Amino acid sequence: MTDEISDDAWSMTPDQVTAKLAEMSKQFDAATKPATSSSEPTAEQLAADLGSALEKRDAATVLDHLIQAGLSPEITDAGREVQEYIHGKRSITPQLRAAVDAKVESWKRDGEFQKKLFAGDPEATRLLTIASAMRIAPVKEPA
Repeated sequence: MTDEISDDAWSMTPDQVTAKLAEMSKQFDAATKPATSSSEPTAEQLAADLGSALEKRDAATVLDHLIQAGLSPEITDAGREVQEYIHGKRSITPQLRAAVDAKVESWKRDGEFQKKLFAGDPEATRLLTIASAMRIAPVKEPA
């Protein structure tokens, strides 16, 4: 039998026609299936992919914020240090954490600092960014 229907297709028996149609159907199914052999992604795979995409977006947002605050990790040592705090690669002592918390609380009560911050003062923004990064860093006792 050939893949094409020829003039002698009219002379095929019903069993031969049935076999030929089944073969052609299989070929059609194979040709129309997606090229990949993988099945649909699972909910866990989709959640993991979404989580990864969100982490990349968040990292890009944090990097943008650091650059805008004058703390580019590629340019300044302070920027690299802040990024290490944010990513949990650098820890602080409980005493330093308490001092940073106290400083942030004092800024909340400092009208002049608040005015500068809300006006977009680069120094106020930089200081609050550094303090915020230190507040989310892991706290460890000194060795």
